Amino acid sequence: MSQRQLAETLGINSKTFNRWHAQIKKSGIQRIAANTVVTICQNANCYPERLGLPDKTAKQVRLLLEEISWIPSSDRICLFDEILPTNSDPGDNVFIVPLQCFRYRFVEMGTTAASFYRHSDELWLDVGNRLGDGVIDHHQKSGDANSSTRLVYDHPEFIQNAVRPGRNSTDPFTIVLQSNTDLDCLAALYLTKNYLTTGRFHESKRVIESFISFVDRVDQGFLTMTHKDKYSLYSAFYRMTGRLRHEHKNDPDTARLAAISSSSKLFDFVLANLANSDRSLLEIDAFNCPGMYDDEDRAFVRKDHLRYEKSLSRKECHARQGMLKLPLRYGGRKSVDTLLIRNVTSNNPEPSRYFKIWARSDLNRASEFDGFVVLCTYDTQSDGRSRCIISIKPEVCYKYDVTLNGLGAMLEVAESKKRHELYGADDRLTGKNGKMLTPRPGYSNYDPWYDGRAHNDTIVDTPRTGTCLSADEVEDILFDFGNGIARNFEFLY
Repeated sequence: MSQRQLAETLGINSKTFNRWHAQIKKSGIQRIAANTVVTICQNANCYPERLGLPDKTAKQVRLLLEEISWIPSSDRICLFDEILPTNSDPGDNVFIVPLQCFRYRFVEMGTTAASFYRHSDELWLDVGNRLGDGVIDHHQKSGDANSSTRLVYDHPEFIQNAVRPGRNSTDPFTIVLQSNTDLDCLAALYLTKNYLTTGRFHESKRVIESFISFVDRVDQGFLTMTHKDKYSLYSAFYRMTGRLRHEHKNDPDTARLAAISSSSKLFDFVLANLANSDRSLLEIDAFNCPGMYDDEDRAFVRKDHLRYEKSLSRKECHARQGMLKLPLRYGGRKSVDTLLIRNVTSNNPEPSRYFKIWARSDLNRASEFDGFVVLCTYDTQSDGRSRCIISIKPEVCYKYDVTLNGLGAMLEVAESKKRHELYGADDRLTGKNGKMLTPRPGYSNYDPWYDGRAHNDTIVDTPRTGTCLSADEVEDILFDFGNGIARNFEFLY
């Protein structure tokens, strides 16, 4: 086959093909071109000889393919624009990383990346508190993205610029993730790996934008699972991760690595169904993903609402409901239904996996807003750290402009005061060696209360090392913020 014929078969013009082919001939397998050829062979489903390479280069590329035990199912060539991004030429600006090269490192939520990671073969996702080359995290306040997944899609250049030019096809590429591998974290990873291995996020723009919008809504706290649509992607994802954490409770990293693999399979299944049907992503039964779920998993979801009811009635959970007057973004206040509860997951023999979903859709106890608007949960975790999350229902936030803006600052003042009382100083300012710790960008110390700045002020969360404030102290501050009166809150047990 002549070069002209091959170019026509691949669906590209001769000028582009000649430039690409000359790069391969010049580089051999020593530079990025060989990595590109390996991935092109896999996506085009053909051996390198079909690409018209010099014999020596084709032989070396074939050896690389044999090392990963890859053979084509047929000798077929895809169109070139099926392999590379539509806005890219196969030049030095497109970086391909073979799938077997990915390595993972896990850090605590809220960890700040020391710098950007340009051309370093390292990429931070959904953690790092920065946005730029090699670090993509929406928890800082740059831009209006509602999730790290959307930032990945909007800024592929930050992914490309993390790849080291001239890397060998076997060089490791490290992706740093937060230890709490939630849906946004693993969806961002899914898109990133697609982009780095194929040069694109997905073959369908409609499908991938629907997926990203779904992740946006999950990360911002919207209801993405209902009594009607119990088996959505949201419930399937958290059933899978919860099960893996239980199976590998003594080895958290193994659970996280298993979640990476399983979530990729789950996302592939859901997006394939979305592409081939008129249903919304919420309506797709994700529990039909082959080999991942059975009748016991479906029963777990069905029975979870009963576990929610039991948690409210347990004395140890100290559940109370009442009204708070939350501030509005442009002045004034609005009374909203509020649920306070403790030990939802800790010291609870039957914890509810989807507690937040059932609370925010609890029509029996909070009918005015179709469920509780404010949810305050306080748990002491297995490692002794106390974590409190205070959140408001985003649907109500957007309709009435209610906000938690300012609550994080109030809790931070109380946290610092409590640490001074306990330790004689705020231990989040200096390390054990006495040196000043670098503050989290935009905050006064390296481990503050998260104030919800990347979530439209709809959530407040404790420092990653836990809070020194008791449940009573946190709830009293919430009462002060929301003009609430403790004695007006009704016990539910």
